[in-house]
Amino acid sequence: MNQDDINIFEKKLRESQVKYKEFMKKYRTNHEVCPKCGTIEHSSTLVGYVYNSDKSEEYKDLNACVCVNCGNRHTTHERVSRRYYNWHVTKRIKG
Repeated sequence: MNQDDINIFEKKLRESQVKYKEFMKKYRTNHEVCPKCGTIEHSSTLVGYVYNSDKSEEYKDLNACVCVNCGNRHTTHERVSRRYYNWHVTKRIKG
């Protein structure tokens, strides 16, 4: 492997890391709160799930979560964004 190959590899690696960090930031925002009560705090298992950047739409974090507020059991993927939760709560209150 020559220096040009190494430079190309390092560039692709950095690009991949940036793409992963951006995806995970968005994923965490979209799966942030308990789907039942909207609380952020929870306990969770810590299994690592493989992220494939070519199929990022298929990624699911299936760690088991328990909400510390209401006790609801769900997966990390079933958690929802604060915005989504607040919209549904407002919709239920207004009827």
